[in-house]
Amino acid sequence: MWVWRRFPRSVRATPLPLWLLVLGRVIGALFVAVLTLLVIAAVTAALYRPGLPTGWAVALLVLVVSAIAFCVIGLAVASIARTAQSAIGMSLGTLLPLCFVSDIFVIGPKFPTWLDTISWVFPLRHASRALTDAMTPGVELWPSTGLHLLVLLTWTIGAALLLSRTFRTEPGGRPTAAEHATEPSGIRQKVVA
Repeated sequence: MWVWRRFPRSVRATPLPLWLLVLGRVIGALFVAVLTLLVIAAVTAALYRPGLPTGWAVALLVLVVSAIAFCVIGLAVASIARTAQSAIGMSLGTLLPLCFVSDIFVIGPKFPTWLDTISWVFPLRHASRALTDAMTPGVELWPSTGLHLLVLLTWTIGAALLLSRTFRTEPGGRPTAAEHATEPSGIRQKVVA
């Protein structure tokens, strides 16, 4: 019965198809990512007046692909967690170590070869490097950025497949066609005599 405790009751009982629910979450994540980018860009422009980097379009593409990838990966992690608290622990337990080995918290350290190799398997290192390359003047963007985007898309597809297999709604969460036809807006109403 633990399968039904994976998501909050309001999400598990939604009549929405899974793809529409995931699409809404991804669009929300994209909105927050782009809004954050605009705020940071506005503050930077006001304080420092930098020029527009030559790779700004590639950086925007990488930001969008990365936001989609990490949103879908996060939903997949949440779908395999038994409780909301375990989902947080699973996410932070993997994210924080990956930030150290992926040039997020510490830039340019010399890690052992085996650890450096492992860090290139995960999407965070590819997102970080692609964004850094796009914003650095004089760096050749292609084909390395294409490879980074390919890795991010591969992780997105893998997480989406995992999500499609592990996400479940509660029985009765999706109203039948007959319920939609007999009840206004598909909501069950208690009849008072």
